[in-house]
Amino acid sequence: MRAVVDPARVKPEALEELANVAGPSLFVSDYLIANECLRLVALSGLRAAVPGDVTGALRQQERWMLRLGRMSGAA
Repeated sequence: MRAVVDPARVKPEALEELANVAGPSLFVSDYLIANECLRLVALSGLRAAVPGDVTGALRQQERWMLRLGRMSGAA
């Protein structure tokens, strides 16, 4: 697993930093979706696991994953 994902890049602090740096483009940027999809899965899972808007986190995950699927289908 370490060969695929650097543990330091998926720890909660690193995921929140990614979210802060990317801002509103985090889940809509084709570049981020294509190049950070594993980290986006981790961030989505983190947000769904902590108290808060679990339904919203899961809907957001579904939207960007469908977008990723359309992007890969077009390639």
